[in-house]
Amino acid sequence: MKTPSENMIDPSETETLTKELIGRESVTRTLSGSDSGRPTRGGPGKSPWNETLLAEWIGRWFGARKIRCVLRDIPDGRKNVFAFLPGEARKTVILMGHFDTVPSSPGQVTGPAGGRDDGYLYGRGSLDMKSGIAVAMKLMEYWNAGPARPAVSVLFVATCDEEVESVGILEAAGFIGELKEGTSPGAVALTGGSPCDFLGVINVDYTTERYPGDPEYHAWNGTIGKMLAGVYVRGYQTHAGEYFRGFGAMGLLSRLITAIDGCSGLAGAAPPPVTLKVADAKEEYNVMTSPSGWAYFNIFSTGNTPSQVMLQLREISDSVIGGYLGDLNRNFEAYASAANIPAGGIIWEVKTRTWSEIRQAAVSKAGTEKVREICDEMMSPERPGDVRERSFALVERVLALLDERDPVVVLMFLPPFYPYISPDAGALRRELDHAIASVGAGAGAGSIAAGVAITVEDFYPYISDMSYLRIEPEIRRTVGELTSEMPAWGRGYHLDFDTIAKVDLPVINAGPYGFGAHQPEERVEKSYTYRVLPRLLDVLVSRLK
Repeated sequence: MKTPSENMIDPSETETLTKELIGRESVTRTLSGSDSGRPTRGGPGKSPWNETLLAEWIGRWFGARKIRCVLRDIPDGRKNVFAFLPGEARKTVILMGHFDTVPSSPGQVTGPAGGRDDGYLYGRGSLDMKSGIAVAMKLMEYWNAGPARPAVSVLFVATCDEEVESVGILEAAGFIGELKEGTSPGAVALTGGSPCDFLGVINVDYTTERYPGDPEYHAWNGTIGKMLAGVYVRGYQTHAGEYFRGFGAMGLLSRLITAIDGCSGLAGAAPPPVTLKVADAKEEYNVMTSPSGWAYFNIFSTGNTPSQVMLQLREISDSVIGGYLGDLNRNFEAYASAANIPAGGIIWEVKTRTWSEIRQAAVSKAGTEKVREICDEMMSPERPGDVRERSFALVERVLALLDERDPVVVLMFLPPFYPYISPDAGALRRELDHAIASVGAGAGAGSIAAGVAITVEDFYPYISDMSYLRIEPEIRRTVGELTSEMPAWGRGYHLDFDTIAKVDLPVINAGPYGFGAHQPEERVEKSYTYRVLPRLLDVLVSRLK
């Protein structure tokens, strides 16, 4: 068993490299010179993408160290980075991360209070996840310099867009498939034409405490999945002074939000659903109620399929509608009594429907071609809003075809979709245990690793690029139940499930440790990240055969 050296890589060098990466703006979908790194519309022919500038810098870094490296364009012109160290055999492990970030927060902390070193490195991207990229880059440099090069080949993959819709890894998956064959020009340029027999993926995305005060560090086997569920509510508009002559879309929507947000029954052991956005149809102030409203929810999954989630959402909606109508009638009776007017009850028929149901009803009413034309028109990227907002606008337009006036709740799925990957019991998982034991065994009393407890948990609990490197059989079987309920499918959003299935690799996550990802106080713990983590990864990769 390999015993790791305490100073195999100088921690200060990795910290310096992390600072260099942090200092190079790479907020997702931003152009060089854009306003404070805020996402902006743009593309080829305009200022360079910030992500491309950083990819090119990483490419030069590898080139200066004589490590094979290629940059690969994604459709909008941004670039992924691939570097390759050949081993003694075709067996290859993927060391992966992303170098894009979310925008800085107001009041982003860039250093410790008082300027004293408190053991953390601060700044946007310090934890998520430029420290992980830095550790992987320094390991590639260390292995390339020898004499400790692993027996297996190592493919370094750094993607340019994980934070929005993971379009970086979706393009990278196709190239990984090419590397398995080894014959494409791109594959030959990187590996020399030798096919890669991939063992699995080591992702170096961030880790943090599982609960306040958690004393342990964690690696993860498999990854969580995500569905984005949309809820559209059409009401019946009225003047604010005639509340009971209308039907409050936002009143019902608020009840649905309350019922879905935080509902652990929709996620099981995964973090519960959370509301990501809410909007109504009004564009200016007036005293009319809103005719409609919508919301979408992040729903994590460690086993639920889209059809199971849709069934649960329908049950929740039907129950909420029943309760809302009951309260509406009771409130009207109380109002009528107080206002001394007749009360006769309020009668509304409110149904829960899905996108596929209203689309089929529209086809029956107006014909397939008419519905197709409307779908293409409303989902055109030239229309306002992103693909999710255009999806709700399409639902509203299709409902108008039906010539119905009753209130309705429409359920749907929206982009992006992240498949879950179940924990794997293969070689990567077994050697991770051995590597953790080895790092602990090699830690003397004065070692920085002394007393460090690392546990392996199932299902990495944060959205990550790992989701697009394997498709579980139950997801593959039920994918039609996702796409049939997604207005954007094939019109602004698509996943190449065939390519993902060809990659088909087990995934683990062993990354830097810290706090405050996506928050003003984002920071990475330097002792674990720059001392313990490189040795853990070195032993893990070196044990693979």
